[in-house]
Amino acid sequence: MDPLFISGIIVFAVLGLIGVAYINHALENAKLERARKVAEGNDRVRRIDYMLADLPTHYLQKGLLTFLLSEKLFTLKQMLPYAPKDQQINVQKRIELTQEEMEAPPAPATTPLQISSESQAAEIQSLLQDAHRVLVTGAKAGRVSKADAKKYNALLKHLLVVTSYDAFRNMATQARREGKIKLALHHYMRASADLTKNNDNNQYTEQIQKLRTLIKHLQEEEERSRNKGKAQPAAETDNQLSQKLDEITSPEDEWKKKNVYD
Repeated sequence: MDPLFISGIIVFAVLGLIGVAYINHALENAKLERARKVAEGNDRVRRIDYMLADLPTHYLQKGLLTFLLSEKLFTLKQMLPYAPKDQQINVQKRIELTQEEMEAPPAPATTPLQISSESQAAEIQSLLQDAHRVLVTGAKAGRVSKADAKKYNALLKHLLVVTSYDAFRNMATQARREGKIKLALHHYMRASADLTKNNDNNQYTEQIQKLRTLIKHLQEEEERSRNKGKAQPAAETDNQLSQKLDEITSPEDEWKKKNVYD
C-alpha cells in the first residue's frame, strides 16, 4: 500500500479523533453552562423567597413587593430553557404562581412586626441588604429604570434605619418597664446616634429632637431617684414621665410611614 495513502488515512483518523473530542468537550461545556445557569437561577429565586417570607409584611409596600416578585419572575423565565426536561414543568408552575402573586398581592399586616432585639434587627437588615443587591443587579441589566432604582434605594436605606430604631426603642421600653433606667437611656442614646448618623437630608431631625427630649426626661428621672426626698411624689412623677415617653415613642410614628422619596 502506498505510504502516502497510509499517511493520509492516519492524518484523517487523527483529525477525526480530535474532532470527536472537540465536539464532546463542547457538549460537556454546554451541559455545564446550562447546569450553572439553573443553579444560579435557583439560588437567586431562593434568596428572593427568603426576603418575601421573612421581611416584615409592612416593609413590602411602596412597590418593593412588586419589584421583588418581578425579579423572581424574570429569573424563573430565564431558567426555563436551561432546566432539564423533567424540571421544566416545575419551573413553569413557579412562573404561573409568581404571576398570580403579582396580580393579587397579599394584604398588608394590620399589626406591624415588633423588632425587639439586635439579633432580630440584624437578620432583617441582612435581608434588606440582599434586596439591595438584587436591585443593583436589576438596575445594571436595565430591568429597573433609574427613577425606580433611586426610589427603591432610598426606601431600603430608610428601612435599614427604621429597623435599628425599632430595636433600640423596644429594648429601651422593656428596660424602662423593668426599672432599668440606665439601660433604657443607653438604648435611646444609641437610637438617637444612629438616626443622627443617617440624617443626611434632615428627614429624621424631628424624631432626633424628640429622642433628645426623652433622654433628658429620663436623665431627670434618674437624678430624682437619687434624691427621692427632694423630688415630687413618685406616683405623680412616674405618671407624667410615662405619658411623655408614650407620646415620644409611639410605635405608629408617622415619620416612619412617610414616603422618603416623595
